[in-house]
Amino acid sequence: MRSQHRQVKLVFDYANNVNRVNDRKQVASSKLINAAKIKIKKLFPLIGQQLERFFYKINGW
Repeated sequence: MRSQHRQVKLVFDYANNVNRVNDRKQVASSKLINAAKIKIKKLFPLIGQQLERFFYKINGW
């Protein structure tokens, strides 16, 4: 009984850890995308506007 409880706990710990890692990856990727958008907007204002619309369609932002 005790080992079964431990297995369940390990599964929950693993699932929570995966969720945290995925959250961190999502934050990092959105930071990268936002930084790229800002750079593109500064360099190419017209292209930046078109790309922003494109990202809105993809990510639903």
